[in-house]
Amino acid sequence: MTTVLEPAAMKDIAVAIDLDDPRQELLFAQGLKLVLGSEGVMTVVHASTGAPGAPNWLAMPTVREVLSRWGVLEPGSTYVDFERLHVRVCPVTVTGDDPATALRTELGKRGPDLLVVGNQDRSWLERLLFGSIGEDIVRGTGMPSLFIGENARPLVDVSTGSADIARILIPLTPELAHQPLMDVLHRFLVTMDVGRILVTFLYCGSRDDLPWLSLPVRPDWVYTTDIRRGPVVDAILACAIEREVDLIAMATRGHDSPLDTVFGSRTERVIHRASVPVLVVPLPHKEESP
Repeated sequence: MTTVLEPAAMKDIAVAIDLDDPRQELLFAQGLKLVLGSEGVMTVVHASTGAPGAPNWLAMPTVREVLSRWGVLEPGSTYVDFERLHVRVCPVTVTGDDPATALRTELGKRGPDLLVVGNQDRSWLERLLFGSIGEDIVRGTGMPSLFIGENARPLVDVSTGSADIARILIPLTPELAHQPLMDVLHRFLVTMDVGRILVTFLYCGSRDDLPWLSLPVRPDWVYTTDIRRGPVVDAILACAIEREVDLIAMATRGHDSPLDTVFGSRTERVIHRASVPVLVVPLPHKEESP
């Protein structure tokens, strides 16, 4: 373990929403909390097929409404009061026959520090037949993403704006380089202004084979290791419940085998089954042997 310098906060946050999804305000709140901590820009992106009828952005609460509810702004505050927070929120509508492709193209051009995206809980057959827009975007752009599953409790309370992140689980696997994940997680926690946390590294295998990581040395961050046996996904989900974690952070390299295409990568299976959000950091694919 070595000391790591304090990283820059995440200042460019994208939130992919569906204006017809009742969870849109939940996703909006996660992104807004992040830009409040960094005085950054939140781009709220809605994808449309271009069918008649303008997107109903009025279904979304205004930023000032949310911040007044959170106590950040006084009731009746003006736009000038909001400007003093040095935060920008930009709604964007993209159109295309394929919403996933339209979103992926738009986000690829913008290159945000983090994407906040929801995820529906589907069976492996539904995922094979219909896919997942959020997972497709992450694979297509390679950007770090915070997945809020259909059954996952959010990190940020929509009513109060308070963030609950005290315990984090990081699964480690020998075939992946996890330092990029740790670096992104560090930036994420700095942006959220997290205080005391307990980070648990989960490894299925021998303690002697644990990957080496360069970790932030902070008096309020505590690290521990949990060594287990058995199927990795089951171990991750069991450990998350037993340790009552608030967030799972995972590195992923997408689909590496035909079975992954059918049943999903480990990360995808965790996203669909976890009761907490999952921070995902895509890694480049392994170079194939000539």
